[in-house]
Amino acid sequence: MNLNQLLYFFAVARTGNFSRASEELGVSQPAVYKSVKSLENTCGIKLLERQGKGMVLTKAGRSLYECAEEIAALENVAERVVAAEKEPMVGHISIATGTNVGCYLLPNILSKWMSEHPRVTLTIIHGEHDQMESLLLRERVDFVLGSGERWAPGLQSELIFSDALVVAAAAGHPLESAGFIPLKQLNRELFIVPLKGSASREELNLIQSQYGVRFRIAMEVNRHDMIKHLCAKGIGIGVLPRAIITEEVKRGEMCILNVEGFPRSRRCFLVQRRGSVLSAEMRSLLASVQIWAREQGRGK
Repeated sequence: MNLNQLLYFFAVARTGNFSRASEELGVSQPAVYKSVKSLENTCGIKLLERQGKGMVLTKAGRSLYECAEEIAALENVAERVVAAEKEPMVGHISIATGTNVGCYLLPNILSKWMSEHPRVTLTIIHGEHDQMESLLLRERVDFVLGSGERWAPGLQSELIFSDALVVAAAAGHPLESAGFIPLKQLNRELFIVPLKGSASREELNLIQSQYGVRFRIAMEVNRHDMIKHLCAKGIGIGVLPRAIITEEVKRGEMCILNVEGFPRSRRCFLVQRRGSVLSAEMRSLLASVQIWAREQGRGK
């Protein structure tokens, strides 16, 4: 099994057609067909089968497709990194992002990237979901790094990395030593939650719907860092991205409760205007985001 075989197989599976795959890859159709057949011989199992005028994945093919997809993504990242090193970049990037990414994750990525690209300047704007959408639609920012599955028409999103949502409380909270906690047991606790309409509040609503629970809301706050500080004072408990409370947990100021259904995956997306083209500077920065995510075990 070699890289070309996997990439040719990935192209055929994604396009559903040897002809379209060959056009995309820039090689002859017989070469693509031969490569896929060689891969099937190497694996000793059929990966694709004809259905109508196209090709569909077999059960084994679907499993291999997931691996090939990751390899293709890594190859794309590698190409971006190499391209970024060919000549110094000069330009400006404007980003809209939420508290979690902007305050707790992006600085770790930018510390190295900015030192390697000193002639590129950045503008970073913090906002809630609706605000970030508006900035992007009005072309006030180049792209958004944010959570939330639904975005306005005219925008397109791509999963960049995942973080974890946890239930956090002040150190010494009565439930800290409780072991496994059924979610319904939290009905008696006071929650500090994000404002209605935010992606984080939508996630909380989804959790309540999935488990048939109703949290007692003591306070609504528009920033995760403020929720963190209020929870640390014992005013209530909150559902927060783990990255936000890492230092407080290390210092023994906060704890993560072992609650049913947690930790939950919280996905971060690159959002841009449909049909827009990212500059070389933007592609380089996003490549660094993807590399960092994989190093941290947060890759998509």
